[in-house]
Amino acid sequence: MPDPMELIYQSALAFGRHSAVDEYMGATEVPVSNYSKAVRLLTFLLVEAPSLVLNPLFSLKSSDRNRIQNYIEVLNKRQHISESRIMAVFKSVDQPSPT
Repeated sequence: MPDPMELIYQSALAFGRHSAVDEYMGATEVPVSNYSKAVRLLTFLLVEAPSLVLNPLFSLKSSDRNRIQNYIEVLNKRQHISESRIMAVFKSVDQPSPT
């Protein structure tokens, strides 16, 4: 049986990759949602998972914690950029056309 924490980690990375592809292809709303999912999964691994009563106990090496924190920062930045693009689209739609 696969390690559940590894599955969560791989799922988070997959959400991030798919979001990047969707963003590159011009999608706006899907990347925001998927970046958010990736961040939530990675945050779970950093914050919640170490406090779970598991056998064996789940712990992250310092280098793994740093890498996950860096991923979260990058994903949050990409999410904010995608959100800004959505807002720009809404603002351009709300602008009256010059006559």
